[in-house]
Amino acid sequence: MTKIAAFSTDWRFETIPGTRTKAATYGGTYFYRLAMPAMELAKHGYDTMLSFAVRTASDGHLQVMGTDRVWHDDCDVVIFQRWMHEDGESRAKRAIACGQIVVNDIDDHFWALPKTNLAYHTTNPATNPTFNRAHYRKMLEASSAIICSTAPLARFCERLGPPTFICRNAIDIERWQVHDPGRNGMVGWVGGIQWRANDLGQLCGILGPFLEQNGLPFYHGGDSEEKGVPKAWDQLGLNLNKTSVAANPLVHIADYPELWDPINLALVPLEKSDFNYSKSWLKGLEASACGIPFIASRTPEYELLGVGRLARTPREWRRHLDDLLDSEVRRAEGKANRARAEELSIANQVHQWLSVLSEIAPNREAVAA
Repeated sequence: MTKIAAFSTDWRFETIPGTRTKAATYGGTYFYRLAMPAMELAKHGYDTMLSFAVRTASDGHLQVMGTDRVWHDDCDVVIFQRWMHEDGESRAKRAIACGQIVVNDIDDHFWALPKTNLAYHTTNPATNPTFNRAHYRKMLEASSAIICSTAPLARFCERLGPPTFICRNAIDIERWQVHDPGRNGMVGWVGGIQWRANDLGQLCGILGPFLEQNGLPFYHGGDSEEKGVPKAWDQLGLNLNKTSVAANPLVHIADYPELWDPINLALVPLEKSDFNYSKSWLKGLEASACGIPFIASRTPEYELLGVGRLARTPREWRRHLDDLLDSEVRRAEGKANRARAEELSIANQVHQWLSVLSEIAPNREAVAA
């Protein structure tokens, strides 16, 4: 049986209340891109493990620590996510020389980051010489294969050399409760301000007048509550004397669907940039899983999603907002969106991962999709 380790830096260590023990918990990027697919692949005959630590043995092969806090040295495939350390290239080359398959999964175009995105600075080679996007690119080039979440990312990665595949984002549909978007709720946006450029600024002068004229509140799911990080309503240019606003802080991935509870119309504005054109349809998919309508900036990936409303101009944004004042229109679109989200559940989309693995790491015991 092929053994696959899914490793990422997207973990944090928190003390269990009432104890001195620290537990490792993963973030949303790791969950969607590696943990969720790995758990589904385990149902299809693969031996999969989740990992927050990796090291290189004396002979060059990779040893991986699982959530059982035991080092495993028998992994056939190690899938990395966002390993940007200076040793990445050499680790990959040595492991491949030992017969292991080293794969990199990538979900963001780190080489097209706008300067207003926090990640631009945290991955900048000039300020972070040992851990940065330049080292990351070298590791991608040294990989056995690269898995991307979108077609624009794949086109970029194809130039790096290794075989490149697309596994689009899916969703754990059973965890998402269906809303009734026809009832009272808020117009809302979910996301972290510090990891955005001028996305919300696309709606300045559009959303504010709409909310004021219709007496509607605004909600932000994912407020950082950190000093110096702008508030979503400030970036949107909302007048707090005329519009009610509310927010909840970003939560652990286990509770993440609940962050969407107050919303009955979701917004997904994206600044026009190569970085955003490479982003996946995930926010729209999450809104769809809730059974609520959404409006997103028009990008190729959102066109491919096939549901939701897309806008390029202020006039298009306002027209869609006005149309969705009708509760029955919201209900109808929410129902269609939920159906699309069910099609894109991980159970229905694991075939993407099975197809890739059958090519790069055949597993005799794997069950056909």
